[in-house]
Order: sequence, then structure tokens, then C-alpha cells
Amino acid sequence: MSGKCALYTAGCEDIPGDIVKTEMRLHEVYNVKKGVWHTHTLCEDAEVLIIENQNTGDENSPKYPLSKDMHNRILELEKE
Repeated sequence: MSGKCALYTAGCEDIPGDIVKTEMRLHEVYNVKKGVWHTHTLCEDAEVLIIENQNTGDENSPKYPLSKDMHNRILELEKE
């Protein structure tokens, strides 16, 4: 809706793979398929609208902690 947001995806395995950064563009829709590991970063003044399926919740959304390498990779991509 406004500001800058980057979407990070990393495959659709139980354990995420290579992290891919997508700079999101204003007024465009991004569809993350079921089972795809994802997260995002926003600038301080960003406003985004996230729409999820009605049945999306903690019980059917597995959590995967970022490894140190994954964390560092996101930081590297943010600097680019």
C-alpha cells in the first residue's frame, strides 16, 4: 500500500532451501503458494495488506527457526 517491503521465499520443503528476495511493488498482488516458507521485511513507514485463507492459523502453519546462515543471507540481501 505504501513504503517498501521485500518478500523472502525459500522453497516448499520441510526445511527451507535457498532464500530468494522479491522487492514488492506498490499496488501489485503477490501470491505465496501453500507450503512455501516465507517472511518479509518492511521499511519503518511501510503499510501492507496481507490476506490469508480463512483457515490459516498456528495449528496448520509450521514454524521453522532461521538458522544463522539463513539469517545472515537475509541481512546480505537487504544490503543489496
